[in-house]
Amino acid sequence: MEDLLTQNNIDTDRAVSIVESFLFTFSEPVDIFELISVFKNNDIKADKKYIKNIIEILKKKYSQADSGLEIIHMEDKYQLVAKRDNFKYLEKVISPKKKKNLTQSAIETLTIIAYNQPTTKAFVEKIKGVKCDTTISKLLEAGLIEECGRLDKIGRPIIYKTTEVFLKHLNISSIKELPDIENMKKEDVEQD
Repeated sequence: MEDLLTQNNIDTDRAVSIVESFLFTFSEPVDIFELISVFKNNDIKADKKYIKNIIEILKKKYSQADSGLEIIHMEDKYQLVAKRDNFKYLEKVISPKKKKNLTQSAIETLTIIAYNQPTTKAFVEKIKGVKCDTTISKLLEAGLIEECGRLDKIGRPIIYKTTEVFLKHLNISSIKELPDIENMKKEDVEQD
């Protein structure tokens, strides 16, 4: 793995340490261009490929049994987090904010947005057959969806998409990893 980082005789250990510190400091998902900017105007030249190689070195380091950390990948962002295998031990001493369960209506709305994103409230309401102002507000408040622009139509309706929080809750890196809805329909028909 170390052979991956021979760019410009760079001190690989130093670059890995810097990226690790940056990920730790920001505890939120960080995009690759933010990681590249850390090295801008410094003695280390970094590009996208270089940063991805550093991330791979860190992933390998954290994959060891004695590490309590891991790097998760969501869309084109990375985040340093506690190992998921350790959650059952941590939850006993850390009392996180009480999570509110989503209502059936919220789950349906979130599913429609996830599979049809980016999409508008009108589209969701057309599929559901009911108004969903409150549900969309609650999903926005929970950080599971976000506004991503406006449609170039009369009234300029807001367009919604899912967020990194949504990906994190499902433990996936990208919406491309969502189950294929057509296959799910076929399985349901076969079970009946």
